[in-house]
Amino acid sequence: MKNAKKLVALILAVVMSLSVLVLPTFAEETESVTAPDLSINAPAPKTILDITNEDGSPVKIACIGDSITYGYGIDEIDREVYSYPAMLGAKLGDGYEVGNFGKSASYILPGDSEYNLRDNKTLSYRDTQQYQDSIAFNPDIVIIMLGTNDVTSLVDAESEAVIEAELENIIRIYQELESVERVYVMTSIFAPYSYTMAKLSDGPLQKLQQRAAADTGAEFVDIYSLTRDYFDVMLHLSDRLHPDEDSYEAIPAACYALLTGTEYTPLEAPVAESGVVYVDASSSGGKGSLTNDGLTPDTPVSSIAYAAGLLRKNGGTIVVCGTYSAYTSNGTHMPKTNGTIKITSKYGDVDYRDSGALMKMNSTYFYLGGATVFDDITLHSTS
Repeated sequence: MKNAKKLVALILAVVMSLSVLVLPTFAEETESVTAPDLSINAPAPKTILDITNEDGSPVKIACIGDSITYGYGIDEIDREVYSYPAMLGAKLGDGYEVGNFGKSASYILPGDSEYNLRDNKTLSYRDTQQYQDSIAFNPDIVIIMLGTNDVTSLVDAESEAVIEAELENIIRIYQELESVERVYVMTSIFAPYSYTMAKLSDGPLQKLQQRAAADTGAEFVDIYSLTRDYFDVMLHLSDRLHPDEDSYEAIPAACYALLTGTEYTPLEAPVAESGVVYVDASSSGGKGSLTNDGLTPDTPVSSIAYAAGLLRKNGGTIVVCGTYSAYTSNGTHMPKTNGTIKITSKYGDVDYRDSGALMKMNSTYFYLGGATVFDDITLHSTS
């Protein structure tokens, strides 16, 4: 089944009990068309260490961006500590003042652009108060991480060229400020939120950002390549778009290393060394939770994608021991995995189907990240 990896095409509108169903890996049909090179291969940017103020005042860094810069999902008090600008400032120390000018849902394109397919036309970044505040901040350094919310408008080569040109316009605005010594363009993170987001935030958006930086002479900070595999797993603990309070750390850690020329130690998502992870997302009486370790039927996780992430290194078995409902919108995107993932409701001498275990496939898409076997499991389509 090459076409669009749609598991739903395999699921009938009845309850089915399957005996070994092997599904294809996450791969696009190319029909002999050469796939574009989405590797970044970027040289290290100039560090910020050469930028100082003669009067000894702190170097001001303005972080420009959307909800990921703002720290969406973190409460207001903790945002002053756990947003990426706040953590970057803490890492840099007293010689720097880092300002958070992120605006949730903001984007690159002008609101009135014919290419703007966003429902809200008032959140073009240049129309926000955060944009005005960032200029009034009189920054010495500017870090721009915009583009995630333009993905819905990135539908063809023409729209891609327009978004890239508008990003270059934003870069030049900051470059022309009298106070600014250097502008950095930072890549957006990978986000498995939907088919469009997962596909375009996994290389194409970052290549656009890289070209915009090169065309304007801005420095390019590629945190995507350093954090991609981490967020492929960890974003399933939140809304698949924004990091949670713990995983936000990956952004400032990568950014700090690149801006200072220091060694980067990758953050590692947890791994289930046992090779078995239990899943239960029953809405009533279920034991599943994203805070569980998934290692026993009494401590199951509630996300099948996160379970696959725990088994990403060598494959293993996901045991659906209760009711699991695939996401009701935007589909389910399994992380990239090595080895075969077996999804089943029977493990050892226990068949959890006897107590009602099943997978409700009530979303449009189910994307696999590697070789996957469905064995001894009930799949129920609700559509």
